[in-house]
Amino acid sequence: MIHEPAEPFQRIDRLNATLGGSLTADWSTYGERGLAWLEIYGIDGDVQALRDGLEWLQACVVGAGEDPRLPRWRLALGLAHAERARHRWAARDEQGALADFCSAVDCLTAVFTDVSAPARERATAAEELGGLCWKRYWFVRYYPVQPDLALAEADRMLARIDPLRTAPADVADLAGIRLIAGLARLERYELTGDRADLDRGIDALLTATPWDLPAADRRRCPAGAELVDALRRRAALARGRRSKDGREDLVRAVDVARRIIAQSGPWDGNAWLLLNRYTASAAYALWRRDRRWADLDLAYNCWQVILPEGLDRLSAREYRAVRAQWSRGNG
Repeated sequence: MIHEPAEPFQRIDRLNATLGGSLTADWSTYGERGLAWLEIYGIDGDVQALRDGLEWLQACVVGAGEDPRLPRWRLALGLAHAERARHRWAARDEQGALADFCSAVDCLTAVFTDVSAPARERATAAEELGGLCWKRYWFVRYYPVQPDLALAEADRMLARIDPLRTAPADVADLAGIRLIAGLARLERYELTGDRADLDRGIDALLTATPWDLPAADRRRCPAGAELVDALRRRAALARGRRSKDGREDLVRAVDVARRIIAQSGPWDGNAWLLLNRYTASAAYALWRRDRRWADLDLAYNCWQVILPEGLDRLSAREYRAVRAQWSRGNG
């Protein structure tokens, strides 16, 4: 949240006195009161203070017009919506959480794309948008909605994210935005089967280079897993086992997988299992083309990670084939 040097309760008392003597709406007072309540929330976690801050800032943003301080108030409002989304999600209010996620993305996008906004506000909005859109993406992906509604949400997200990919490079690192755009495109491909979405999703994720994310960034493993899966699936769509396009995608999938695996581990949860599952299939498919031992060995080692979790029928059949070839080579 945005902080001011004065003690927040004292500021609120002064602002109340100002409002009490005013015959017309003073949007500056509304905005500053909202900021003060959010500061109180940041200090002691008082959820009622969060609600009060939201109400005052919402009224301020609606009525402030062209006030030059509007980006500051809108930024605070977006961050407040993100906080309330977290509280609502914890309380299992999924619909309320989704509404707050959407409002937060709307507010921060408006600040980020406002070329007249101060650089500080734009930079903060850009930094927050990456993580916020990431949370919203997974919320939409796994929320139990009907396919047509899921598609509408994917399109809605892309409408918000795509304009951010052309933002000035000096505002913030756009890797997070590219990650979300790529994942949203792949989600759209799952829902429609449109090959263009598969291609655009892969391009966006390759440009985002998830293997270069900081060690503490938890997006690296799941984004890497999705990229490996998308590349191996596109390779399977190529015509003929000797297709140049298909082989190049498998080579790239294995290269990405090796980088991500070297930086990830069981602490990444289900994403770690998915990464190994997709890598095993991609590496085995590449081995069948080129007969390079390193690819078969990679496939076998990835299966060892997955085995303790159990295998479905299709996975068990694929694992037996890999194990048979690997055992023959080690015999």
